[in-house]
Amino acid sequence: PYTTLFRSIQQQELDDKEIICVEDASKDRTLRIIEKYADMDDCIRLINNDVNHGAAYSRNIGIKESKGKYIIIIDGDDCLEKESLEKMYRVSEANELDLLTFSGESFVDEELKEEKKWKVRENIYERRGRYQGVYTGCDLFSEFMKNQDITGNLYLQFVRRQLIDENNIYKNEDIRYGDDSPFSIYMAAKRAVF
Repeated sequence: PYTTLFRSIQQQELDDKEIICVEDASKDRTLRIIEKYADMDDCIRLINNDVNHGAAYSRNIGIKESKGKYIIIIDGDDCLEKESLEKMYRVSEANELDLLTFSGESFVDEELKEEKKWKVRENIYERRGRYQGVYTGCDLFSEFMKNQDITGNLYLQFVRRQLIDENNIYKNEDIRYGDDSPFSIYMAAKRAVF
């Protein structure tokens, strides 16, 4: 999955991108893969945890170390459509957004599907409602709830970094699995779009 992720990031035409990879002491080949891509691309910076701290700790480190105006969190099994970062950046700048949220698409390795090791729900990250204009984060969250659209995915958000800092919206490191920060981001955002 990492090859797909890095290729999708390298396809992004955004001039001033910063890619922070936090390797959380995994026991597989992840560190070597990240090092390989970091050697090929000056935009990639590796932070290597000496012990496994979990996703919340690692995401906090990545956010705190970042210098960019916007943050997007991407896991190793995610990928971006070509030019998606540029589009998110342009829309966010034009509308002075704190939060731009978007749909995603599930994809699972065909071999895992065939072995039935992974149950796939089609369109799980696709939003069904129609959302026009700029909302407060609270109002957008409310609209998502009315339409029974997925709201709590951290990796479906393009967030102004200042919003996170000003409101101290870092991940709760005591929560090993799961994350409540997406809700906090919605509640703090003054200007949000889907």
